[in-house]
Amino acid sequence: MLCSTLILFHHLLLLFLIHLSLSFTPLPLFPPQPTTSRHAIHCGATSSSEEQDLLKIDLEKLYEAADTRKVEKQDVLNSLLSSEKLVKKMNKKSPPSTSPLSSLTSNLTGEWRLIFTTGETSTQNILRTTSGSYFPIKAVQSFDVPTLTIKNAIYAGSLPLIKFQGPFIIKESKAGCKVVFDFTSIRLFDVITIPLSNEDGVDLSDKGKPFFTWLVCDDRISTARGKGGGIALWRRI
Repeated sequence: MLCSTLILFHHLLLLFLIHLSLSFTPLPLFPPQPTTSRHAIHCGATSSSEEQDLLKIDLEKLYEAADTRKVEKQDVLNSLLSSEKLVKKMNKKSPPSTSPLSSLTSNLTGEWRLIFTTGETSTQNILRTTSGSYFPIKAVQSFDVPTLTIKNAIYAGSLPLIKFQGPFIIKESKAGCKVVFDFTSIRLFDVITIPLSNEDGVDLSDKGKPFFTWLVCDDRISTARGKGGGIALWRRI
């Protein structure tokens, strides 16, 4: 009962924060970075030079949004949706010899701060918006590929208020690299750990598990669409 209550609290808190962010005026969190970056890693490698040029334009806009939080929300959403379409188009052209899995696994490990999100489709319906918003507080997702561990935390300053942890796997598909996960423990205020389930008994092949379809992952940003239909932008920290 307590675990279910905590998970419900987590979802309600995220819903409230997304609602708050709709009228929130964001301040820059990070100094602007040079526009040059390692090539974005998408699940697919074959593309025309025109597609690569269009994707580069979208990525430059997303880099700016991640660094300054000053890009108009509709422009951020447009770049997220445009880059998603381009990446999916590139995926369909990828030859069997391409290994998107190795590309993602070499970039995913690390901490990623949530910068911008539309929230799940159900959240968009409740808030009557599809434009998305900058996330107003520190929410960090971290991945450790060698141990296949995911953590999801919400912070007050430097203090993690609530942190979820569990296993994940990466699946390849033409739609993109799918990161399937489940949470097996909750940690409150970085002091109390509450187990949710036995990690050894988690079946990540279950179609009901949450997942992200990863689109872009490089040395600066990542983008992905969640099972609930929302699309998001993270910044590597």
